[in-house]
Amino acid sequence: MSIAQLLVPNKAYLKPFLAGLPSALSDDIADEWNARLVKPATVSSWLRSAPANSWLKFTTEAIRSIGVPRSLYLDEADIDAKAKALSRHTSWLRRSGASLADVQALAGLYHLHLPDWTKKPHTTDSVWARACDLAFWKRQIRAVHSRLAERGAIIAGRVHNRAGLYASDDQVKRTIQRKRRSAQVLANQLVINELGQEYSLADLAALSPANPLIRRAELMVRLRGFETIAKQQGHACDFFTVTCPGSYHPRLSKTGQLNPNYQPGIGPREAQAHLQKVWSRARAKLHRKGIRMYGFRVAEPHHDGTPHWHMVLFFNEADRRDIRKVLRSYALQVNPSERGAWRRRCTFKKIDLLNGSACGYVAKYICKNVDGRKADSLALGEFDHESNPNNPALLHETAIRVESWAKWGIRQFQQIGCAPVTVWRELRRLDATEQRSELADIITATQASDWAGYVMLQGGPFASRKELAAALYSEPVTNRYGEESATAKGVDAFGVIAISRIHTWTISHPLFGAAAHGHRTEEDGHGGASRPWTRITNCTHQQQSVSRISHREALLDEIDSSDPFESSLITHWPPPWMQ
Repeated sequence: MSIAQLLVPNKAYLKPFLAGLPSALSDDIADEWNARLVKPATVSSWLRSAPANSWLKFTTEAIRSIGVPRSLYLDEADIDAKAKALSRHTSWLRRSGASLADVQALAGLYHLHLPDWTKKPHTTDSVWARACDLAFWKRQIRAVHSRLAERGAIIAGRVHNRAGLYASDDQVKRTIQRKRRSAQVLANQLVINELGQEYSLADLAALSPANPLIRRAELMVRLRGFETIAKQQGHACDFFTVTCPGSYHPRLSKTGQLNPNYQPGIGPREAQAHLQKVWSRARAKLHRKGIRMYGFRVAEPHHDGTPHWHMVLFFNEADRRDIRKVLRSYALQVNPSERGAWRRRCTFKKIDLLNGSACGYVAKYICKNVDGRKADSLALGEFDHESNPNNPALLHETAIRVESWAKWGIRQFQQIGCAPVTVWRELRRLDATEQRSELADIITATQASDWAGYVMLQGGPFASRKELAAALYSEPVTNRYGEESATAKGVDAFGVIAISRIHTWTISHPLFGAAAHGHRTEEDGHGGASRPWTRITNCTHQQQSVSRISHREALLDEIDSSDPFESSLITHWPPPWMQ
């Protein structure tokens, strides 16, 4: 490099590094780089700022390597336009004799993917139907774009306790807008059964675990039931915390500064996959040793979005030492010599069930990850210890940020062992007085929210799935893409099949405006035959049939939650946001 090339101002040196990056990220990167320049600042301070330049190169290369889109925000109109282009392009490829591998290669360029058509229940025809379906691509684009944008925000330093706790401010805005839009759709959508009973989907959603009040209450009922069983059976209890290696964390918790050992290829989903691998291996080894456990696992974020697990496990007292040893050994398989690994990677605390309560250890984590409120809906009066110590936030204030973080697709709550909750929910739909006497006790237990009684009637906490007294009863169905699936209809318990879902629901008044009532065009049918996609069937009224496809797609977009294609469009592919 010549002397003339070196004698450039800071702004000129910075410009090529930021070329092509989203403006929101480039502004933050520029501000932090300028703050890292040596003092006193001069017009060419970068010549004396090797650490700042190394950070700039690392950050910009990491953002480009994960494929962050140029636009961090896409509204519904943009998503709809991009999905239409993809579905029409795929339809053209199919007519031209291309293979699904060609479509997968195209989708992979933009971090989208198709299901594996070699594995059941998928088939070649069903995957082609998905690939030509507008709604399929809209869901893919919405999820992938949001996650890529958030990865870029994490690398650029927009997610930590001094900036955006758990999730970036942009991600929180997207979550709030999505919730508002979904609430409007649910409120406007009505369903009617064969008896003429009519409800809005918002009313039905309020009666399901989608309602934070019900979700929190059900989790606490199950946890309390586990504790009751442990006391009755004389089982021991430990509280475990499992974290990721230090190199998985983008930021330092004390200062919010970049972790010098951070691996930019690791995001929240990769960190969650690591924790799942640790647990699956430990559980498999304990199973081979004949050790059984039951309890709950809660996944929650560190301040920078990296997940960690809290687990409350119940087991036989004689197995405590083996469980701790096995779990710690697998947690330390990656970077075991890392500073602080033995002290932080896997911690455990003994819970004395005679003088304490397992629920007390986990209740705060459940409330924090649901809505930050107690059973009476009053806000928890505690500060979030992950928030900025100089400006701490209350748990109910950070709950929306935890919800935004969960958009990574991370399962926040998971039951370990014991009888499945799905059967419990179906049993609660039944009336003991209208069923056979064999079902009376287990139905009564579920109606009384007696999780301990339900588990014992199922065969006890250590019963395998094959040994359970009651299982889910399902009937085969074919989904909208022609794939064989199953839908829950009731329970099969003690040799008796009890149907819990007796009504057939029909969408009666889709209120999506002009788009939902437009005429069905040839392009609307790219997704194949229109079949029910949930237990709620599509409307069969003649006056609504013309908008059936568009209405279904609109509903999928909210709850998940033209001209014929011409070859000349290929010259404009890919769209700018994917480049």
